[in-house]
Amino acid sequence: RPSPLGRDSLMPALQNLAGHRLWIIPAYFLLAAAPGCWIPVLANVLNEQGWHHWVTFAFLIPPLSGTIAPLLFAAVADQRIAAERVLAWSLWGGAVFLYLAFEILEAGKFPVLFLICFFIAQLSSAPAWALLNAVAFANLKEKKKNFGLFRVWGTFGWAFAGWMVSAMAWDSSPAV
Repeated sequence: RPSPLGRDSLMPALQNLAGHRLWIIPAYFLLAAAPGCWIPVLANVLNEQGWHHWVTFAFLIPPLSGTIAPLLFAAVADQRIAAERVLAWSLWGGAVFLYLAFEILEAGKFPVLFLICFFIAQLSSAPAWALLNAVAFANLKEKKKNFGLFRVWGTFGWAFAGWMVSAMAWDSSPAV
């Protein structure tokens, strides 16, 4: 008798996961949750700091860095260093410069220095999604069938971060 929640159809899919690579789930969740805390409220925070005219530049940086980063990191990840290592260094570099950017933002001074640190952070972390996808595909047994079960956790991470930021009323504070 089938379960009313549809668990019977989910269990075979979970049992087919190669090597129980469940660590990929929190990786997707956290990779999406981190920017989910600040991207939706960045304009509010910049406006609260009085940096109204810098909002457009701040939102130009992620797509610009997403265009440039593959040119810098793709050859390294494909030919010389394992994707896992490039992913780790990319995220660490992005975290350090994002921390510096938001420290500058919280101080309320030097918007150009904020944008420079923000650009370096985005440039560093831009290849993270592609690298995590490559790692996931390399570790999943039935890629077409199982990838969605892992990737959806990125969506959950983004939504959870947004709910948390709103619930804590951090929508316009640079001190989050």
